[in-house]
Amino acid sequence: ELYAVSRYAPWISPDTPGYLDPGSLPEAWSRMRHPLFGWLIAILPVGQGFEHLPKGRVAFVFVATGLLHVALRSYGLSLRAAISVTASLLLSNVVLLWHNAVHPEFLAVAFAIIALAQILRLAHGRYFAINTVLFGVTAGLTYILRPTFLPVIVLFPVLYLLLARMAG
Repeated sequence: ELYAVSRYAPWISPDTPGYLDPGSLPEAWSRMRHPLFGWLIAILPVGQGFEHLPKGRVAFVFVATGLLHVALRSYGLSLRAAISVTASLLLSNVVLLWHNAVHPEFLAVAFAIIALAQILRLAHGRYFAINTVLFGVTAGLTYILRPTFLPVIVLFPVLYLLLARMAG
């Protein structure tokens, strides 16, 4: 479906140039946009046309959604409930409308999905230390890529407390 809609042609949004110019250190830290997205794009072998960027990011969201599905199932959700949650993510506006945008929003959503999966795994009580570290890294990357995702850092730990209490 995504191929039929856009043929995965990269789309440059009006604020993409602000993200792609990471600047030099230490001046990069004083800019309005965090330089991480520009640094990631600079190290990837995408060239000037960004031809393969949308496909790779869509694959990353599929992997993140798969991780969430496994975490939902291990927490105790039925197969039907886990599929309905993950299918709604794969059919969301972020995937359908932003999959080909050269913009950090899409990656931030993918990292937020992985952070949510880590919260579910933490609430289930398995591998506490590694899942805590993975949650911290993915939630931090979510915030760094898109500061509007700051509630992830605050609300997901509260969600963990509620889910852990429900799980006993």
